[in-house]
Amino acid sequence: MSWTPDETPAELWLDRISLIGAELADVAYGVHVTLFFLCFNAWWSARRHSPRGAYSTIAFISCIFVLGSVGIAASMRIQQLAYIDDSNFPGGPGAFESVSGYMKINVFGFSAYTVNAWFADGLLLYRFYILWSTSRHRWAVIPPFLAYLLSIISSSILLAQMAVPGGALWLSTNANMALTFWSASISVTCYCTLGIIIKLLYMRYQVRKAFGGGEQLPYFSVAAMLIESALLYVAFALAFLVTYALSNRISFMLISILGQAQVSLTDTLVLSPR
Repeated sequence: MSWTPDETPAELWLDRISLIGAELADVAYGVHVTLFFLCFNAWWSARRHSPRGAYSTIAFISCIFVLGSVGIAASMRIQQLAYIDDSNFPGGPGAFESVSGYMKINVFGFSAYTVNAWFADGLLLYRFYILWSTSRHRWAVIPPFLAYLLSIISSSILLAQMAVPGGALWLSTNANMALTFWSASISVTCYCTLGIIIKLLYMRYQVRKAFGGGEQLPYFSVAAMLIESALLYVAFALAFLVTYALSNRISFMLISILGQAQVSLTDTLVLSPR
């Protein structure tokens, strides 16, 4: 005797990957919590030497932590609705999640991750600006700044489209804004990360050239940390972007992880040596 729900194989597959995505997002949130407390402890210890910088950074990472927590809480609530309260929805829980984008709890959670993306990209852009604004190549700041503005505008429009009755991220009418938003965000991350790494390695070269040695200089370790943290987010973001553009259902799983991956990137940037 089989207790399989009255769903097609495709609908059951969507149910499975949606649930797997939510579970992986919970794991990623655990990583986020760990990184948050590491950052908090590091900057709390630094408050005596640099109180202004320490307290402002603690406030920043606390905002990121709250946004990440709101996002994962909204995801948990949607899972409860899909698999318990509205489990008899035609097409199953996966179908419910695909059309529930307009619900307040879903818009609230997506808004939290969107604002977090603004903060994460803004932090990268700020660090890029600090390193490059004093050089003769200060014009290099313009492309990521324009991409950052594009990501804010497109994501705001996307949120407005999702909030209307019947709106959802997975509707073809919203695809253009969604693709524009994530393409711009990924561009900012890749451009700024690469620019920061190039500048750090150039500074390391200049110091070694002037003073000799330099094996203990932190520039290379910071660059390695940036590469590792950025690659994690970019890998998830590109995988989601491609599957979303192809209307592949794997994107249902990846979208759940993407927000927490970007939160972890932000915490890693804050945790890197100042």
